[in-house]
Amino acid sequence: MKKVLYLLIVVSLVLCRCANKPEAKEQKQVAISEIVKTETAFINPPLKHIDVPYREFIVSAQKGKKITLASGSKIVFPPDAFVDSDGKIVKGDVTVLYREFKDPAAIFMAGIPMAYDSLAPTHVFESAAMFEIKALQNGSALGVNPQRKPQLSLDSRSKSPDYNTYYLDTIQKKWKLKGDAVFSDSAKQAKAVDTVYSDDEFIIDGGQPDLPVSPQKPSQASGNRPVFSVDAESYAMFPEFKIYKDTEFEVDESEKNYNPKDSETEWDKVQLAKTETRGIYQITFKTRQRIVSYRVRPVYTGKRYDEAIKAFNSEYAKYEKVRQKALAKIEVQRRVQCFFEIDNFGFWNCDRLFREQTEKLQALFADENGNPIKLSLYYLVNKQYNTVFTFYDGGISIVPDSRNTIWTVKEGKFVYCPYPEFIKAEKQQKNGTCTFRMTTYKDSITNYDQVKKLLQI
Repeated sequence: MKKVLYLLIVVSLVLCRCANKPEAKEQKQVAISEIVKTETAFINPPLKHIDVPYREFIVSAQKGKKITLASGSKIVFPPDAFVDSDGKIVKGDVTVLYREFKDPAAIFMAGIPMAYDSLAPTHVFESAAMFEIKALQNGSALGVNPQRKPQLSLDSRSKSPDYNTYYLDTIQKKWKLKGDAVFSDSAKQAKAVDTVYSDDEFIIDGGQPDLPVSPQKPSQASGNRPVFSVDAESYAMFPEFKIYKDTEFEVDESEKNYNPKDSETEWDKVQLAKTETRGIYQITFKTRQRIVSYRVRPVYTGKRYDEAIKAFNSEYAKYEKVRQKALAKIEVQRRVQCFFEIDNFGFWNCDRLFREQTEKLQALFADENGNPIKLSLYYLVNKQYNTVFTFYDGGISIVPDSRNTIWTVKEGKFVYCPYPEFIKAEKQQKNGTCTFRMTTYKDSITNYDQVKKLLQI
C-alpha cells in the first residue's frame, strides 16, 4: 500500500511538472518578444518618412573617377577600387551613393549613434566632419580593394589635434578608431598620403584673389563751397572717374588757405593726386611763377548729379557681383578640410570625445498648456557643438549658459522645446529639476530644412 501511494505521488509530481512546462515556455517567449520590440535598430532615423538624401554618381570601375561637389568635397576613386563579396575586382559601371552630415539636424534625421565606448565610460562624439558612402552594382553591395583605396576630403569644422577618424561598424554596433585626423588648409598645396593619387589630387590653387575696389559714390555739391572745373585729362588716370561725365571739384571744408582769385588764373599745368582719405584729392595748379595746392572732392550739380547716381548704381551692381565671386573663392581657400583614406564603405567620422563641463539635471516635460507628458527618449543639441546627445527617462546633462535645444518624436509627431522655453526652464529649475514645455509640430515634417528651422540650428 505504501508503494502504491508513493508511486501515485511521484506520478502526480511528474504530471504537475509536465502541465506547468508549456506555461513557463509561453511566459519565456512573451518576455523575449517584449525585449525584441523594445530594441531599436542601430541606425535608426526617428522620422521614418524622411532622411538625409544621397547624391548618386556612376563610376567606371576600371577607369576610376574624381568627383568634386559644390560643397568643396572631393572623392577620388582610383582604377580597380571596387571588389565584390568574393574579393574579386569589379568591372563595369558602379553606382556610388554619398551624403554628408554637417550639423546636428542631419545627424538626428539619419539616426546616427554618437556614443563611443572605450575602456572608460561611454562618451559622446563631437563631429568635425562626417559622411556615408556606399557602392553598388546590380543591387549588390561592393567592398574596397585594399590595394586601391578611395580617398575623400571634406570641409571640417575644426583642425584641432585632438580629433581622430572613426569608422562605424554596423555589425559590431560601435565606432572603430582608425587613426589621427589629417587636416589641411585648402589654400595650401596639400598632398594626400600613401596613395597612387598622392601627387596633386587634393590640391586647390593657392593665391588669394584681390577683392575689387568699390565704385566711388558721387557727391552733390554743397552749394556753399567754391566749385571749379578742370580739363578731363587732369583726372583721366583715375579709374573711379571713368563712369562719370563732367566731374567738378569742390574745395574741401578742411582747406583753410583757398584764395578765390586763383580760379581766375590761367594755369599752365594741373595735377590731381589722392590723399590718405578716400574721396579727397590734392589738386595742384602750376605756372612758371606760382604753385598752389588745395584739398578738394569731386562733386556733381543738377542733372549731372542725377546721371552720376544712375551710373553709380549700375556700376555698383557689377562690382557686387564680382565681389561676391571673389569672396566665395577666398572662403573656399580658407576652408579646413579633413582627409580620409577609406578601407570600407559606410559611415566615417572625424571626431573627438566631448569633454565640456556639463550640469546634470532631472527633466520633466509638459505640453504647450502646461500639462505633464512623459518622454522616455529625447535628444539634446548645443548649437556650439556638432553632436546629438541622447537621454532616457528624465535624465539630462546640459552645457550651462549656452544655446541648448531639446526634441523628440512622439506618436509620429515632431516635439521640441524652443530655445526661449529652454532658457526659461533652466532659470526656473528647482533642486536640480527642470520642467521643459514642449511644442508639438502639428504639420508633417517633410524635409531637412524644416527640422533646421524649428531647432534654429
